[in-house]
Amino acid sequence: MILLGPVNVKLEIDIDLPPRILDQIPPDELGKLCGTEIVLRLYSEDKLAPAEAAKLLGLSRLQFLDLLRERGVGFRVELDEEDFRQIRELRQRYAPKAS
Repeated sequence: MILLGPVNVKLEIDIDLPPRILDQIPPDELGKLCGTEIVLRLYSEDKLAPAEAAKLLGLSRLQFLDLLRERGVGFRVELDEEDFRQIRELRQRYAPKAS
């Protein structure tokens, strides 16, 4: 069988965390948080390419690189023309305005 896209999997996981920790995570964000951590782990183990990991998380590749920076996860990536276009766009958007 060949799978052409993401497959939704329902998992039941028992995690023994104090309520004070779980209270900090809105219940509707818990699944997304777990999914993000799984993708970051697979990426850091070289099991996902940067573009694939970004796509799974619904991020642009530059947003994914920013997430890696925030989390202190090292990255190895080659930028293409689309990445440079996004960088130019961000520089224009956030460049200080001359007065």
